[in-house]
Amino acid sequence: MKKAIAMFLTLGMVLTLTACGEAVSTEPEPDPVPASTEVSASVSEDPAPVDEGVTIDADTVIENFKNAQAFWFVAEGAIATDYEDSITGTIRGFENEFYRVNEPGMSTYDDMVDTLSAYVDASFVKDYIDNNESYLNSDGNMYVCPAGRGDDLSLAWVEYSVDLNGERGTLILTIHRQDYFDSLQDWYETGDIDEHEFPFTVSDGHAVFDKMEYICMYPEEAPIEGHDPDSLDAALIGLIAGTWTIEGGDSIVIEKDGSFSSYLDGEERTDGFIFTSRSDDGTYMMNGEDFNNTIFKHETLDDGTEAITFDSGSIVYTRAD
Repeated sequence: MKKAIAMFLTLGMVLTLTACGEAVSTEPEPDPVPASTEVSASVSEDPAPVDEGVTIDADTVIENFKNAQAFWFVAEGAIATDYEDSITGTIRGFENEFYRVNEPGMSTYDDMVDTLSAYVDASFVKDYIDNNESYLNSDGNMYVCPAGRGDDLSLAWVEYSVDLNGERGTLILTIHRQDYFDSLQDWYETGDIDEHEFPFTVSDGHAVFDKMEYICMYPEEAPIEGHDPDSLDAALIGLIAGTWTIEGGDSIVIEKDGSFSSYLDGEERTDGFIFTSRSDDGTYMMNGEDFNNTIFKHETLDDGTEAITFDSGSIVYTRAD
């Protein structure tokens, strides 16, 4: 554990340069961390009741998970290397240069196992290192073929919850997804979510997770104001709000709240409501009296005209305002 603590001193300096936010304590003991490295833990509402025999709380489990993420961030692409010391290895049958790891607490195989297993089961850690083609163990010394990856940009924000049952438990990480909309020139939540479960055992007052994977170093832990799914719907409807006409006198008037009315020769023919697909392909759906689930598309024609089209472009309304 002393090796893991020594490694953290250098790790803290590395992580503060990642532009992700404040640093995370990697000390596995549940004691309070220094003010300069303290992070707030977000816990879902109505957490599961804690058994009387449990010696750990949800906040500590969440902090332990964040500390494990800090180690995994380094192991998966931010590890320090000596480019003057290299050997040749293979990845998927192709030769590559591997460089000596000089990250404190990770330069040898035993050190790397000891450091990464501070918060993760040692058997899982060994399997992770042994089966990771990016790493090469040469007489106990670790070499790496640098192949860092960027963060998952579709991750908008996360929620943590913890289910405790005696000395066992599970941390549930709920990820809220987002997408970049060219039409809006911004990122918005799409309403899609997915969950990751990380079972753990309580050992020496902290959580030791059965498995680990890198998610994100410092994800947002609350919705980004103005970028939630409802805001996305409003922004997409805003793109098509207005009056649209077609040759022959028909017109459609779309309001900013998504309601619409269609007219023939100036007389209202039908009305209803429009729903967005929450995608960046320009598709919408309208429902109304005597019709349901009619799909149309907002697009720009070859001549630059803004239009909404039905039946794969066979019916074309162009903007009149």
